[in-house]
Amino acid sequence: MSSLIVDDSNCRNRGSHIEAYCIALNSSLIDFSEALHSIRNEAVKEGELADALDAFMECIDVLMDELKTIGSTIDERADNFIDSIDEADQELY
Repeated sequence: MSSLIVDDSNCRNRGSHIEAYCIALNSSLIDFSEALHSIRNEAVKEGELADALDAFMECIDVLMDELKTIGSTIDERADNFIDSIDEADQELY
């Protein structure tokens, strides 16, 4: 019979680590977005490239908001997973 061993602290730490990574990535995306907006406003005034930059910047701006949510959700789900395991195996440990 095989057994499943879950390292509670490792799972919780992974969730926190991923959330911190998403926050750092979001910060980088903010810098990138600001650079793109600067290029668009100061260097690329009109034309197909300007239109393409506008569309790309919209995607980047949406992704920035999503990263915070993704990181927070992963951290919460890691904690909930451990809580569910603890509740299910309360008679074993």
